[in-house]
Amino acid sequence: MLHGLFAAGAGASIRRLPPHGAALVIALTAKLVLEQVAGEDTLTQGLTGDAVIIDAHLYGAVAGVYYGLLLLVMSSGSSRNRRH
Repeated sequence: MLHGLFAAGAGASIRRLPPHGAALVIALTAKLVLEQVAGEDTLTQGLTGDAVIIDAHLYGAVAGVYYGLLLLVMSSGSSRNRRH
């Protein structure tokens, strides 16, 4: 869930603060790629004391991207309606 919120927020940040939003997207993408390539995240596992399901991070981030895109489409549709 946290990765989904982060992805949606990073996407929204690109629209308002492009350099910061891009940095957030790059950081999240790098983390997800590293997890998928290297396997289990030992740092997170050490912090939580429990096994980390890395695919859940990926699925959450993908869901966040879809949600962010949905919000973007909805907000641009409502801003078009206000102009007319």
